[in-house]
Amino acid sequence: MKTFIIPFLFILFISPFIANAQGWEKTYDNGHNEWGRGANITSDGGIVIAGTSDDIQTGIGYSYLTKTDANGILEWWYYDSVHIGTFVNTFDVLSTSDSSYMLSIIYGNDPPNNDYVLQKIDSDGNVVWKNDQIGIIAEMNETADGGYIGVVDYVSSNSDLTVLKLDVNGVIVWKHIYEEVNADVLLGTVKQVANGDIIMIGGIRLGGDRRDAFVRRMDSNGNQLWHQQYDNSLSDMPREIVELASGEFVISGIGRTVADIGPAMPTLMKIDANGNQIWYQAYSSKETQQMRGLAATDDGGFVLFGDTRFNGSGNNLYLLKVDGAGTELWMKTYGRTYGNYALDLMEANDGGFYLAASTKRSDGTYDPYLIKTDSLGNSLTNEISGNVFNDDNGDCTLSAGENGLEQWLVQVTKGDIHYSMLTDTLGNYAFTVDTGTYDMQVSSVSPYWTLCQSNFTHTFTTPFDTIVQNVAAQAVVDCPLMDVSIATPFLRRCFDNVYYVQYCNYGTEIAANAYVDVLLDPFMIYIGASAPLIASAGDLYTFDLGDVDIGECGGFTIDVALGDATSCGSIFLGAAHCVEAHIFPDSLCLPSGSWSGASVEVDAICEGDSITFTIRNVGNAATQANLEYLVIEDDVILYQRDYELNPDEVKEIVVEANGSTFRLEAEQEPNHPGMSMPSVTVEGCGDNTTMFSWGFTNVFSPDDANPFIDIDCMSNIGAFDPNDKTGFPLGYGVENNIAKGQDIDYLIRFQNLGTDTAFNIEILDILSQYLDITSVRPGASSHPYDFNISGNGVMNFKFDNIMLPDYNVNEAASHGFVKFKVSQMPDLPIGTPINNSAAIYFDFNAPIITNTTLHTIDEPFLEQNTVSVYPVGNPAADIAVFPNPFSNSTTIIVEGMELNDGFFKLYDAVGRLVRTETMNNNALTFYKKDLPAGLYFFNIDNGGQLIANGKLIIE
Repeated sequence: MKTFIIPFLFILFISPFIANAQGWEKTYDNGHNEWGRGANITSDGGIVIAGTSDDIQTGIGYSYLTKTDANGILEWWYYDSVHIGTFVNTFDVLSTSDSSYMLSIIYGNDPPNNDYVLQKIDSDGNVVWKNDQIGIIAEMNETADGGYIGVVDYVSSNSDLTVLKLDVNGVIVWKHIYEEVNADVLLGTVKQVANGDIIMIGGIRLGGDRRDAFVRRMDSNGNQLWHQQYDNSLSDMPREIVELASGEFVISGIGRTVADIGPAMPTLMKIDANGNQIWYQAYSSKETQQMRGLAATDDGGFVLFGDTRFNGSGNNLYLLKVDGAGTELWMKTYGRTYGNYALDLMEANDGGFYLAASTKRSDGTYDPYLIKTDSLGNSLTNEISGNVFNDDNGDCTLSAGENGLEQWLVQVTKGDIHYSMLTDTLGNYAFTVDTGTYDMQVSSVSPYWTLCQSNFTHTFTTPFDTIVQNVAAQAVVDCPLMDVSIATPFLRRCFDNVYYVQYCNYGTEIAANAYVDVLLDPFMIYIGASAPLIASAGDLYTFDLGDVDIGECGGFTIDVALGDATSCGSIFLGAAHCVEAHIFPDSLCLPSGSWSGASVEVDAICEGDSITFTIRNVGNAATQANLEYLVIEDDVILYQRDYELNPDEVKEIVVEANGSTFRLEAEQEPNHPGMSMPSVTVEGCGDNTTMFSWGFTNVFSPDDANPFIDIDCMSNIGAFDPNDKTGFPLGYGVENNIAKGQDIDYLIRFQNLGTDTAFNIEILDILSQYLDITSVRPGASSHPYDFNISGNGVMNFKFDNIMLPDYNVNEAASHGFVKFKVSQMPDLPIGTPINNSAAIYFDFNAPIITNTTLHTIDEPFLEQNTVSVYPVGNPAADIAVFPNPFSNSTTIIVEGMELNDGFFKLYDAVGRLVRTETMNNNALTFYKKDLPAGLYFFNIDNGGQLIANGKLIIE
């Protein structure tokens, strides 16, 4: 099954231009998950990449070939439509001298009882022959007579290596089994050399932790001529061998201090024609994961190709250039942000190199990836660089003495290629790019700044060109803009806990005499802090920050106990505890439009069997008429009402406290400065009840949309997943519904569950396309970190020298976390899912992937109370019934008139009167008692006059 590609009809991450010595980088996305296994130069000078393709929808696997020309322009895809299954692995690929291709495939649906096939495919995608009787061909190369040499079962329990010689038709000419008694063997490669002999390299372990390199030389019939084993300073695994004109050989590989595990480094060894070692080099400063290629260069040196060990930015590809004695000359790295895995190194006709790899997409699937370099390893040689600076004199030009601005986002785009980064501490940025036209955008760090120009277009027509683009930022207002974040990774009852506070000044002026007020949860006992405490009153603590410069950030910790010996027993497991940080100055200096001056604040108090919510106008003008408030029980709206308040006027709303979580939200005065939406939540209130509802506090967002306020509500816990991710608010229902425009706070937690100290930790977080990368605000964390943005929505948190102990040594200190806030993209449609996860890298280990969070855009996203109430006697009457449905009791409230002789009458579904209750204080708590579940109707009258009727549902 072969698909030919017409160049101007397909979409690729490429730019079509005439090839020369300049390099390029291209990704080939055919809509599948395609993991590569190998690559070869073809007889026409093109490149073929082979591997395994998984259909993302069905999970069915295929073997595939991708063919490009010498310029990297895609010509065709080939899919093996015969050898398919849920398990498919393409072990090797070979481009033959007769313009055909050899594929070694394992396939089936019942591992390990699968099938093996070696097949030859012509240039039109037709199968010339296949052999399914010889097992797995792990490594193969063409021989001088047009046949093939290959190895079967390259890893086996009895350590035998079976070498096959096949003729041009795939028929076995001879087979030899080479045994190493009581050893396990890993094969590097096997190939024919200039005089017709065959060379095999690999790693052999005879016991213990060390693996020694070995080289075996056979004649053209497979008879062993000699076998050499090399006991070097490292545990060695050779991968590639190159024969020199002198008859000597150079062998590249990887070396580890401990066999098969731990950090690895590139190695290079030179031997003579009889296998005697001439020299051995290990490049200890270069961490590597795989070594996949080796080539001799015209100057007598060598280049090694591989990929680096795992790190938070994904694996990087590299070329390592050495001279004829193995001395390092230079190293170049390459790769997409999400992760890159080396396949093969190929020499180009112009003295450069082709690097074949697999590159990871943001969703974790893979595409073929091809890089062309010149002889010096350059692929992308053009640069867009510059400085984002504070334009003090307002002339839009960088002048002496004008300071750079840190952490400003710069993005560069060409088609589907996206580059992003934050400016460094001096305001500098730099992108290395290909030829072509690029759009560049700079995002303001806050609304207090404006840019002389924020969008630019740059075009490169030739390689090795540099464009310097400085970007001038000017102050809209002279005012600090303080941002604060507070968080803790978890809360434990009856234990000491730590809160972490981070703050930054994103404004245009120094924040003089800054300080932070921290309001602790009533159950918390203050122990101490790393910042100076300058005042305290009740649960409110004030910490001095001094002057905070433009762009300056800082942080401190607060130690608290969640309950003591006498009080912690009264703290319910799972209860939420909220801590608020408010940083000053908290001025908002931008114009607020036609704001009236009214300002609404809300509060609540639990008093035995009731909760009293208050809405207060603390401003200097009356609120607008018909502002709304709503009361929520757990996650159901009980009722929604209008309100209007004069200055300093208070409205009280009383609800029965039945153990549920109640929340009041009040609409803020239009055009009010900032982004506050007053809200307050009460959890665990109610006498004579053991049925408390927990876990609803974080369903909704607290009133901390303004940057100078942050509220952290954390439920106390027992056990938890130590490497996880949570998005706040949690959202409502199984799809975690949130409102359009709602910001999301993400908390990523990690713990060192290994057996040794973690020296460095890196977190890679790839934002959903529905989140605005320009709005990201990195927040509080357990340890200092460097933050950057790269690629298309890729965030990187680096904890260098974190020295996180493992949990066996110090469980309490083995934890860490980081928090950040991000906004939605504008105008997302209802039903849009926002998914997010993170990869946590501990040193050079494989990443730990967190759970995937989900939020769904919905509006309105809460269920309304199902009650139907119709004021009939007095249109001004305001009647509320909540909860409804109810299982034990419900509350009926009448507002807008006085009840002097009120009655509540309940009727069953057929109209029979089943209960009458008096209502003399405009409120009634109605108990189910012995009433069966079902639908009921009610009337409310006053002095014999009907004023309302409606429905009740008893559960």
